[in-house]
Amino acid sequence: MQNKLFSSIYVIGTAMAIAITMTLFVIYYVKVAPIYPEYNRLKTMKSISINMEIFAKGDDGKENKIGEFHSDGINPNFITDVLANIENVDACTAINSDWTSYLKTDNDKNHFEKVIIKYTDPGFWKVFNFEFLDGRPFLNEDMTNAPESAIITSRLAKVLFASTEATGRKIEINKKSYNIIGIIKSPSAFTSDSYADVFIPLTIPKDQPFSLMYASGAFKIIFTAKEQKHVNDILADINGTLNRMQAEDRDAFNNGTGGEYRFEMTDFIVKPFWKTQLENDTSTASVMETVSRLMLLVFSLLIVPAINLSSMISSRMAERRA
Repeated sequence: MQNKLFSSIYVIGTAMAIAITMTLFVIYYVKVAPIYPEYNRLKTMKSISINMEIFAKGDDGKENKIGEFHSDGINPNFITDVLANIENVDACTAINSDWTSYLKTDNDKNHFEKVIIKYTDPGFWKVFNFEFLDGRPFLNEDMTNAPESAIITSRLAKVLFASTEATGRKIEINKKSYNIIGIIKSPSAFTSDSYADVFIPLTIPKDQPFSLMYASGAFKIIFTAKEQKHVNDILADINGTLNRMQAEDRDAFNNGTGGEYRFEMTDFIVKPFWKTQLENDTSTASVMETVSRLMLLVFSLLIVPAINLSSMISSRMAERRA
């Protein structure tokens, strides 16, 4: 109370530094910790990207690289053609996202706000543990070429129908009508892989099985292990399967039974879910680089209140010494 100005500066500086530090920890807790509806994060894996090189035989009979491409999406038949044959895989889902700025309900109410749409399958509700307030998740019979079912969040249901008991009602998206079969408790927007306002069954082209030629696609693949200890084994099995497919493709190309081109997978990135959450701050940083950067930032923030407290103690000691 004797030095109100300096004391106020010390207290405010200390409070702000500690508040920012706690905010950082809360942000990274939401990214990594098991929270609704992503309770299975520690045993969940996610496809990130795929890099391919294309080869063809030249006039001299030797292979020449004629191109390469990068894709952030994967052929959804990766689930049935690869993951289904790997032991200890518990549940799988393929997801794709879109958005619209216009919805219309069966009572002619128009909604002109941005609405995030996620196209997915029955496995989505096993990978992520959503709480259904009304209705049910997708079943296999909902996965048709012209899906007519939809699941919406409780937040959107209250906006559109003023109630979370909206099963059986209809909404119109892009001039197509959908029957609402379920209402879920609204997830946090921070859980970007599971978050959406409307969920619609996706349509998977069954006539395009997963292969090196048809490895890329428009979907992210997310899957869970039966136990957390099986995560590394599953990743090793995926790499083994892809290496075998690549060897078979190379042999077929060399002996003339393959196609006109040979596709070589230079990078197929599938990582544990919690790692992707930490590494998505930058496309190049590893987990250790991200953690090191975070610790440096925390140290830089906490050094300020440390100096402030030291100054307060030092000034009090000087007064008492006199």
